[in-house]
Amino acid sequence: MGTFTTVSARIDSSTKQQADAILRTLGLSPSAAIAALYAQIVLNKGLPFAVQMPQASQDALPLGRIKRVVSDVARRYGVERA
Repeated sequence: MGTFTTVSARIDSSTKQQADAILRTLGLSPSAAIAALYAQIVLNKGLPFAVQMPQASQDALPLGRIKRVVSDVARRYGVERA
């Protein structure tokens, strides 16, 4: 692992509050989530998800499954959990 640096972003306060609440539920800090996103950008050589409008028919994943997936990704990339 190299040296660390700071990333700053301007985010709508409502979006930030909602995301922070979800991250707390998942046991992740915002820094850990951003680090995981950046690691995925490097591995994928682009965004690790499609940028598109969500479809109303998509089913939500159960929270337990989301937590397991996030934990697996965090562990795989050495991201600290909150």
